[in-house]
Amino acid sequence: METVTSTAEIAKLRENQIIGKVDFDKSKIVFNGKHNILMTTPDSQRRESVALLDTVISFNGNNSVVFLGDSDSFYQINLSLYHNSFCYFGADNYFNGMLTMICSEQCNIIIGDDCMFSSGIWIRTSDVHMIYDIDSLKRINNSKSVFIGDHVWVGQDAKLWKGTRVGSGAIIGADAFTAGKRIPSNTIWGGNPAKLIRSGVSFISRSGTHAFTTFETEALQECPEHHMAVYNFDESETEDFDAIESGFRKCDTMNKRVEYLDGIRMKKAKNRFYIG
Repeated sequence: METVTSTAEIAKLRENQIIGKVDFDKSKIVFNGKHNILMTTPDSQRRESVALLDTVISFNGNNSVVFLGDSDSFYQINLSLYHNSFCYFGADNYFNGMLTMICSEQCNIIIGDDCMFSSGIWIRTSDVHMIYDIDSLKRINNSKSVFIGDHVWVGQDAKLWKGTRVGSGAIIGADAFTAGKRIPSNTIWGGNPAKLIRSGVSFISRSGTHAFTTFETEALQECPEHHMAVYNFDESETEDFDAIESGFRKCDTMNKRVEYLDGIRMKKAKNRFYIG
């Protein structure tokens, strides 16, 4: 096992790698396997390093990659990965509490740019224990990856389980439970199991109403059109989640996997993670 709790300890790694700069604040990276990589965005023009707060990232297997995009906010995550998985974070995501994630059974988690995560949220790719049909003897609860687009707001205590796909601009309500759901862009979903509440919506990132007076409340009853984050299908921009995952699996070396995930970062088209 190799454990890193400070920048000075990165150079001591022998069987795993940390690429890029990381600030540790009551945080640690635990490697319980081999040939794993934690990568942060290189050559950031805003910060010299990615900042972790109360974060634990545990590699509990081999050949997995975690990519942490550039952000002005602290990462507050409790992440566990097993064999041959990746967890990708885009840029400028915001955490208002701990986000807990588990990448199991060679499945992955992709999170785009400019997302807001409230507290108490869980994301996981597996039920862990296997369930079989009595008659056919076939397994009926295979693990599946989770995909979250750009500019997504996930409410307090929401749970995004295996197979969930959330399009850019969507909102997941507090206490919502999604498993295998396809959440279209610019929609609100809530409940257990989660259901569509409303379509054709948008939100302004990180503009909270806690301290509003009557003036702010009345002034913002209508949103300036240029603040509306509306997503649409664009043949030249929209990416296929399955193709992203397939491309990663075709990378036969760890260096190729790192380059592949960095390539996702470079594709900044607005409608890249649209879901209709």
